[in-house]
Amino acid sequence: MTRTRQLLVEIEHARSPLEPNAAIGTFGAVAQNCVGAPWVGNAVYLVVYGYTLLGQGSYVLVMGTSLQQAFWTSPVCLPQACAVTCIFLLGPLFVVRQLGESVTLCLFNTLLIS
Repeated sequence: MTRTRQLLVEIEHARSPLEPNAAIGTFGAVAQNCVGAPWVGNAVYLVVYGYTLLGQGSYVLVMGTSLQQAFWTSPVCLPQACAVTCIFLLGPLFVVRQLGESVTLCLFNTLLIS
């Protein structure tokens, strides 16, 4: 992805050498720059963030079940526990929006696994 970003920045600089480099930091910005239509960037944002929340549903279910078990004395149903889990995940979701920020997260995940 870094090479693709660099190529897009070089192409944009070749198109208009007097303007500063385009701000290409997110997947949506990359898609919008490739196609040239703003709606493509919005669609990619929707797909990326939608996949993050919905595609990782098994993790949300596990975290919701864990939340239920942690507070076993209070009657919390699974949909409510999963909703609380999604609220907890909104912070990291908006913190890691830039491609450069995801490198640190990948390094942390690698160290966590090993």
